[in-house]
Amino acid sequence: MRPWRIVLLGLLASGCLDPLTSDTVPMRDVFPAGTDVPWISGEAAHEVDEYDGFEGDVIPRLSGFAKGRRVWYWDFGPAPSFTAPLWAVVDAEGAPVQAPVWDVVPGDPGYSPFWAIRTVRVTDLWAGEVIASRQGIDDAIRDGLLEPPERSNVYVNCPVVAQGTTISVGGVDEAGEPNAPHEPRWAYCRGVKVAYFDFDENEDHHRPVEGLDVPVGSVYELTRVDESLPLSEPARRVDMTGDGDTNDTNNVFDLDLEDRDLYTPLWRYVDVSVRAATGSIDTTGDEASAEIMTEARLFDRGEDGSRTPAVDADENPWVVGYEVSELLVNCPLQTAAGQI
Repeated sequence: MRPWRIVLLGLLASGCLDPLTSDTVPMRDVFPAGTDVPWISGEAAHEVDEYDGFEGDVIPRLSGFAKGRRVWYWDFGPAPSFTAPLWAVVDAEGAPVQAPVWDVVPGDPGYSPFWAIRTVRVTDLWAGEVIASRQGIDDAIRDGLLEPPERSNVYVNCPVVAQGTTISVGGVDEAGEPNAPHEPRWAYCRGVKVAYFDFDENEDHHRPVEGLDVPVGSVYELTRVDESLPLSEPARRVDMTGDGDTNDTNNVFDLDLEDRDLYTPLWRYVDVSVRAATGSIDTTGDEASAEIMTEARLFDRGEDGSRTPAVDADENPWVVGYEVSELLVNCPLQTAAGQI
């Protein structure tokens, strides 16, 4: 008989064999009430800065058109149509008791700025603990601090950004001064804090989602047939209107401004070549005025969604050619100056 078996049998016979480890599994990323969880740092923070979808420290407010009117929006760059899970920790009445929790950031496989909400309610055992990761959510459920998550069919648009980023909102304050850029909020991810902007803070703006996919609209980026660059100041890096910035475009969103329920922040670029004489923001010198300010001037749409170039009063089409891109972009539109 091997020596270790003799020792083991002796312990069993004497009744002196105690567990080698505790039966209690510690909770990970569940911190005492009042804990100041640190910010993301190091290589992980660098990854967010590299992949958050824009350059610089201030996200500019851009302008375009929809249904014949000027609109404002922000461009957070390429985005997928799928959602990622967000855990909202709430009390018995549904009020948030801490920042939201998610498990991915820009640069991670599976990251999306669109979050499907999973509500987790605290129980009587919860004593204000800060739950700072998906693993922490699971551990807190296991140990009875949280109830199992309740899934919903809505999503919110909350892109993650580098710490220190702000967003331009336009408009003026009560004193008539330009509004200062907005600061981001913060959420928990893998035991640290990350910065984000919430474009659906109001529950009335939470969007229904079909399965796991966010609806996709169309945004038309116009280029004159005799030119190589779009009618867009950011694309050309030129102030085309003389207003002192490079934030104006002739991009046209396929958007019904009167029906908020049809709104989506996710857009597919359609590259449209228009005739050479097309008047735009560069010829009018006015970022709120152009010959093409609505999809209806570009295309007639069939019931199946097909596009046929529309014609002017002389039966001449505005569109010389077009290509539907595979590129999807997160471009939330602003509903009122000074707000996001």
